[in-house]
Parts: sequence; structure tokens; C-alpha cells
Amino acid sequence: MAQVLHLLSDQKIVHCDIKPDNILLNLDQYRPGKPFDLKVIDFGSAYTWDDCGNLGMATPEYMPPEFLHLLTSHKTNKSSIEVLKETTQPWSSDVWSLGAILLEIITGVPLWMSLKCRVDIGHKTVFKMGLFAVKSRGYDKIYLRQKSVMESFEEMLSEYTGIWRDYEELFDLLCQMMEWNPMKRISPVQILNHPYLQGI
Repeated sequence: MAQVLHLLSDQKIVHCDIKPDNILLNLDQYRPGKPFDLKVIDFGSAYTWDDCGNLGMATPEYMPPEFLHLLTSHKTNKSSIEVLKETTQPWSSDVWSLGAILLEIITGVPLWMSLKCRVDIGHKTVFKMGLFAVKSRGYDKIYLRQKSVMESFEEMLSEYTGIWRDYEELFDLLCQMMEWNPMKRISPVQILNHPYLQGI
């Protein structure tokens, strides 16, 4: 996926709707250590960096906070989108969304799940809601929920005893992908060169 985002950002294309539903894997011929086919679909929300599209068409639970904030203010006019372009990178939103998918894998709960679901944590079973879940899909509510989660990110993740507990590099990668400041968010090239992926 980092290679896909690198290719898109190289062409100054923002997919703007990276989520599990839009990533297809073909594992028919998969063998450990061998590459597998991956396809990204649904470019209906995509836009070129030089001509921002309709941000409101993307899936809000996977949107980065800067997009949600812009949509919450109801100021998606040309000047506000220009400000967004000045304060983000072509890859910023898609990297956040990919980080959100990684977060789902680590926690075992879809981010948008507003109903409680059963999650095995260590030797016990608990009932959890998705981390970014709100009763309605309002941009403002999701933004506030994201902010709350990210302010206590490490503490919140300490509840989960999944794969990240054994890999400090994985936690570091996740934190850089979900960096609140889009200008400091890791790029696709940096993801590919990150120690966690180099160690696999």
C-alpha cells in the first residue's frame, strides 16, 4: 500500500477514500515470502493536488482530522482549500487513512463500529466500540473523537496486547502515520524505508 501511495503522490493524485473496502487482495497464489496482488479501487473521491475535489464524498471515519475540520467549518470554498494545500502534503490524507486501517488491524475493531463488539484482549474478552465511532456520522463529532483518541494514544493502545506490543518499530510507524500535524506526517517513501518494514 505504501508503494501505491508513493505512485499516486508522485503523480500528485490524492485517492481521498483509502479504507478496507477499497483495497482488494488476491491471495489465491500467495505463498509466504512471495508478493501478492493488491489493487486499489474506487477513485470516485480522488483528485489531483492542483485541483482539489469534493472532500465531502470520502468516508468520514477514515478522513484525516484536517479534512474533517475543514468540512466542520462549512468553508470548503476555494480559499480554504488553498489553505489546506499549504498546510498538507499530497500524501498526507492517504497516509492517515492507511494508518487508520493499521490501527483497526491492531485493535481488532473497525474504527466506525458504533455498536459494541467482542474483542479478545490477552486472556479476556471485552466489548468495545470502534475508536472513531460516534452515534451519527457528523464530521464535527468524528473530529472530536479522533482528537480525544490521539491525545491518549499510547495509553489507549496499552489495553491491546496484539502484535504491536512486541514491535516498538510498528508502534513508531503507526504514530508517524497518524501524526496530527499533516506537515509532520510520514511520507510513503519514509514508510517504505521505516525500520519496521526493513525488518520484515
